[in-house]
Amino acid sequence: GVSGRYGWRKPLTEVQSAGSYAVDFNARIGRIGTAGEFFYTDDAAEFGAGVAQARPAKGGWLEARVGLTSKISTNVGVGLDQVRDTVPLGARRENKSAFGNVIFDLTPEVAVSMEYRWLETQLGNAFVTRDNHHVNAVFVVRF
Repeated sequence: GVSGRYGWRKPLTEVQSAGSYAVDFNARIGRIGTAGEFFYTDDAAEFGAGVAQARPAKGGWLEARVGLTSKISTNVGVGLDQVRDTVPLGARRENKSAFGNVIFDLTPEVAVSMEYRWLETQLGNAFVTRDNHHVNAVFVVRF
């Protein structure tokens, strides 16, 4: 898929043009699949990038999926988003992430999953990084 947005914003006193562009894909052959997205934006906050700032940014993510059995599957992925302009000392410069999960289908309608996600945020020109280790447990009911 391909998407784009072009518009105008008024962050302070002047009207500025802003565009966002993305390319994504999702493919599967049998029990193996992959997905991803790459983006380039003039306004990361409106585009939903992880830097969550009204600044130019670029980045994306990739994911691989494998169905181990008819009831167990796993996913792994990585992501990156970076600010494209000069970054003030305290602002976020980039986010890096990696994750892995295992999904168990208890029935066709009910599944449970455990996921580990690592996130590193780099702050400003001081190159200070902050790490976050995150574990999720998910219970899904499909209807």
